[in-house]
Parts: sequence; C-alpha cells; structure tokens
Amino acid sequence: MRLQTKISMALLPLVALTIFFVGTWAVITATKGIQNAMYQLIETELKHYVQDTVSDLSQTLEKHGLSHVDSFVQEYQQYALEATKKIDLFKTGHIFVIGKPGEIVFSSRGEKNHGDMYWAETANDIIKKKGEFVRGLHTFDHAEEIYIGYYFAPWKWTIIYAISTKELFAPVKAIRNVTIVAGLICTALSLFLIFFIIQRFVIQPVTLLKDAAVKVAQRRRIEKIPVKTGDELGTLSRSMENMADDIWNYQKEQENWQSKLEDKIKERTRSLLEAEERYRRVVNTISEAIIIADTNGFLLFVNPSCCEIYRYSEKELIGMHISNLVHPEYYHVFERFFVEVREKGSFSGETMDVRKDGSHFFTDARGALIFYDNQECLLAVIRDVTEKKAAEMEREKLIEELQKALDEIKKLQGILPICSHCKQIRDDKGYWSQIESYIGAHSEAKFSHGICPDCAKKLYPEFDLYPETK
Repeated sequence: MRLQTKISMALLPLVALTIFFVGTWAVITATKGIQNAMYQLIETELKHYVQDTVSDLSQTLEKHGLSHVDSFVQEYQQYALEATKKIDLFKTGHIFVIGKPGEIVFSSRGEKNHGDMYWAETANDIIKKKGEFVRGLHTFDHAEEIYIGYYFAPWKWTIIYAISTKELFAPVKAIRNVTIVAGLICTALSLFLIFFIIQRFVIQPVTLLKDAAVKVAQRRRIEKIPVKTGDELGTLSRSMENMADDIWNYQKEQENWQSKLEDKIKERTRSLLEAEERYRRVVNTISEAIIIADTNGFLLFVNPSCCEIYRYSEKELIGMHISNLVHPEYYHVFERFFVEVREKGSFSGETMDVRKDGSHFFTDARGALIFYDNQECLLAVIRDVTEKKAAEMEREKLIEELQKALDEIKKLQGILPICSHCKQIRDDKGYWSQIESYIGAHSEAKFSHGICPDCAKKLYPEFDLYPETK
C-alpha cells in the first residue's frame, strides 16, 4: 500500500472532525477579534486621555516650575479628573484612578473602596511596567473585566479603563461552548482510529528515519535503515542511506581541509604576532615622540619617548587633549595640522610645544591619518629640534651682524697719492679730487666745513673769530 493511500485512510475520519474544528476556530477567532478590537478601542481612548490631558497638564506644571507646589498640582489633577467626563464610556465601562496602594483617587462609578478591594494587585503589576499601556483580564466576585492600565509616574497615578466581558461576549460564549462540546465528542471518537493508522504506517517508519538522521547529525556512520516498505518512506530510506555515505565522505574531506586551515591560521597568527612585536619594539625605542589621537584630538596612545620629552606619565597623557601640549602662540599651527591631515592625509611643519613643568621647546611635527582600534585617528611624530633651532638662530644672528659690519665699514687701503700743496687726492682713474670728496666716496664719513684759528687770522684779520685764543 502506498503512503498516499495510507494518509488518505487516516484523513477520512478527520473530514467530519474538521467541520467542528473550523467552527470552534471561527468562534475563538471571533472572540479574540472582538476582545482585541475592544482592547484597541479602550487603549486609544486611554492614550488620548493620558497624553492629551494628564501629560499636558503635568508638562505645564513642569514648564512653569510648579510641579512641587501641592496646591497647583492638586488643582491640575482635579482638571484632569473632570476631563474623564468627556470620555465616551461604554455602558458597562468605567474609568478610575488609584493613587497610593488601595486608595481610589477617582472612579466614574463613585466606588471609593473599589481599588482597595479588587484592584490593588493589578495596580501593582501596572506600576512595575511603568511607561507601558498594560492589557489584562481582571476577575473578582465571579465577574470578568478586560482592562487597559497605565502608570503615570509624575503624579503616581495608576489609571485604569475597564469593561465587563459578560455582556460583550455572552452570545459568542454560548456558540463557543456548544461547538467545543461537539468538537470534543468527535475528537474522542476519531482519535483512536487516527492514532492506529498513523502509528502503524507513518510514525514508526518516520521514527526510524529520525534515528538515522540523528546518527548522521552526530557524525556517526549508518549501514541500513530498517524500513522495508515499497512506498515513499522506503524510497526515502534508501536515499538517506546514500546521502549518509556522501556526508560521511565529505566530513572526512572537510576534516582534512580544516586541519590544513588550522595550520595556516596558526602560521599567520605567529607572523602577525612577530610583526606586532617588531612594531612595538620600534615604537618603544625610537627617540621621537609618537602620539595617536582620535579625530577630536584626545590622546589614545603615546610611546615612552613621548613621556620622556613632555615629562608626563603615560597615565597622565592618555585622555588629554593634544592642544594642551602646544604653546599658545602656535595654536594656529595646531589648527593647520588638523585641517591638512583631514583634507590631505598628511602634515609637516615646525611648532613650539610645552612640557609639564611649563618649559617650552621647538619641535618638528609630522602627521598622518591612520586607522587605530577600528576607528579613524590622527598620528603625530614629534622630534625635539630645540638645539638645531638654537644653532640656526645663532648662525643667522652672526650672519646679520657680519653683514651689518660690512655695510657700515668701508676701508681705505693702499698708498693714496696726495698733492703736497693743495692736498687733492688722485683716484685710480687719474682724476684729482678734494680730500673730503674722495673720503666721502670711499667711506661713510661726512664733512662739515669750518675755519681754523690760524686761517681766520690770515684771511679775516678784521674779525675776531677766536677771542679765546688770545
């Protein structure tokens, strides 16, 4: 007998049973649909009340700084309670507010002991889920109510909107009860026949196939599956045997590849560790300061030379902003460092930095954009060039002094031909010039003309130009 025939025989009793199941399902679905729709409706009403009234009034108090003034809080709470009159309640519905455990702040039915007697435990459950609209079914005195509850923390209010299920589901419940009873009777009559057919012709072979599949999953080799029927289950058993052989061969091949892959991973890991160790040695022994900072400028890594140059400990430097190491007069260079590294990917320039003790020194800074710790970071390599800078400044100062000396001094060298009578001097081109003209042309000296006492007596005897010589 083929498996299709076996299943058909098993399904014949289910036809009648399906009718009852469909009816039961329809009733249950309708019940759930009505219940969910009712939940959605009252939840919408409660949300509007909480968000548009209670929350708005509370926010108004907060906005004006009155949330701690009891008189204002009580007055606004009263406004909120009066607003419940605008809610379109169902005939069996009611809304109430619980303050302290067991204390009814408000009830649309005016039942002041209602919460204390029946709703205290439910209110506690709603408080535990503050910030959420909680759905539930509440039972007391053999009566059921579906409810939506919300805990409003600022005022410590538990707001509950409840509707009795008795009138809502009365017709549906009657149909459901009848359908369930009929379904149970048919189910009881059909179970035995269904169980026998499926157990004998389906479950037993499938169990054998399952056991074989478990062995395959456990990487155990199977020989034969004891299913000797000529139906689809028998064909499936033979196919599973072939598949198990293929899986077994593939597992062996996979184990070989896995072993080779593990060897490669170990080799690559060893190479990476060696490269990391080489990098660490270079970074720790290099004389330049190496700094890695995030894109906001906060230090993530420094090498020992950085601590030595700036005279901070590594713990002090990590987390510090890089601008704290720059002299205020060179902040413009620091800003250019950020811009060029981000836009061009690199930076090179000279700046002046500050040590922990306040002393400053000249540096040659080079920067680049790198990835560190799975994020984009700034790399700075800093070299102390104070001595080099001092030597350059000394050399420039010396050159400037020499140049100034050369500009101010013009030396007169060699033998100057001078007339023994008129005292004129002959230049290199053979021209005779007054002595003052020659010296003025070959030096920075300037002349002012006067007359000596002897010449004054000789040339101007009528004038007494030097009376003090008498």
